[in-house]
Amino acid sequence: MLFRTITPILVPLLCFWTSGVTASPLPTADGSAASRFFGRTENLVGKPIEANLALGIISAGQKYEHWLLAIGNDQAGSELLSAVVKFDKHGNTLPVEYLIARKSNHQKFADYNPAPEVVQLGKASFKDEKEKENVVKDILAIEIDVPSNQKGGNCMDFIKSAIKLMKDKGNVDESVVGNYDDVYKKRYHDVAKKVFDADLQP
Repeated sequence: MLFRTITPILVPLLCFWTSGVTASPLPTADGSAASRFFGRTENLVGKPIEANLALGIISAGQKYEHWLLAIGNDQAGSELLSAVVKFDKHGNTLPVEYLIARKSNHQKFADYNPAPEVVQLGKASFKDEKEKENVVKDILAIEIDVPSNQKGGNCMDFIKSAIKLMKDKGNVDESVVGNYDDVYKKRYHDVAKKVFDADLQP
């Protein structure tokens, strides 16, 4: 008798629970269930991206002038990439300074004080967010194998290599290369002399 009384109640409850489990966003290999459940569309694959490219020059004309490459939108946030001094395991600079590629903790030029001089270089295109991430990783993997006081070893040379990498991958066109080369050739000698005390030509 008790079984007959409970059964009509349990059956609807069981059906409700089963439908809830079926619709729940359980983890899947591609995360698609969770994305559908929350009404989100993933941007990692399939959505073309056009990003601004800009050169940021910190402390322009001074002893510690430093160049950064921004990939993205400076208002929404960018990947700010540059070559910085490499330290040993004790946190000391090495006797001969080699630079190493790094991504800044900042996401906007406005986060710096004073704000850097900004030179717009053009656009970079990526087939989706995943490709953009991979290109940034490739840029950060660029090895700088000469000291910073030699040609090829400073932050200006690093950005030149980064733009060449993107050009080789088809992410930027010749106009971006030309825009950077204009600034590079104009300022290279003076910056190398002031910052690294090196008589280098572009």
